[in-house]
Amino acid sequence: MHYFIGIRTVGSEHEWLQTAQKDIKRQLPMKQFVHPEDFHITLKFLSECTEEVVEELIQRLGEIEQRAFALTLKGIGSFGNPTTPRVIWGGVEENEQLTMLHEQVVRCCETFGSPQEDRPYRPHITLAKRWGGDRALSLPFSGIEIVEGKSKHWVTEFTLFRIHPNRSPKYETVQTFQLQ
Repeated sequence: MHYFIGIRTVGSEHEWLQTAQKDIKRQLPMKQFVHPEDFHITLKFLSECTEEVVEELIQRLGEIEQRAFALTLKGIGSFGNPTTPRVIWGGVEENEQLTMLHEQVVRCCETFGSPQEDRPYRPHITLAKRWGGDRALSLPFSGIEIVEGKSKHWVTEFTLFRIHPNRSPKYETVQTFQLQ
């Protein structure tokens, strides 16, 4: 089984993302839309893990000590070619506490041989994947800005998820870890 560690979206942030996703469905020919119950911010993708590793990881992740913190959505953006976007995402405003949590989670996972990412951490919430249009957009997708502070979210926990690729929703909660 494949696993990842992330922060689930809730409340007004989650509702805003669902509304944004509906707008994207009407405007862009993406092949895959993330089930709203699967909206999350990834802290660390783990790939395949044995049950023994998962049990040890749960122990280590439970030792993380960090205070709860607030996040704010930054807007909607994309990865890939702006005229044929590969991923459409909800952005997260830069946040020192989120970066600290990410770094602690990565350190826990390194103990189990989880490879380090080659690229910098860019927290986001994937809404849609895989361009499905017959041709490129005539104007590059430049994202959608939202009113600052509209989607504040208090992060009080993070979660170890198991991935079920053939289900919808795909992500099953294995263990939730409370922040202080």
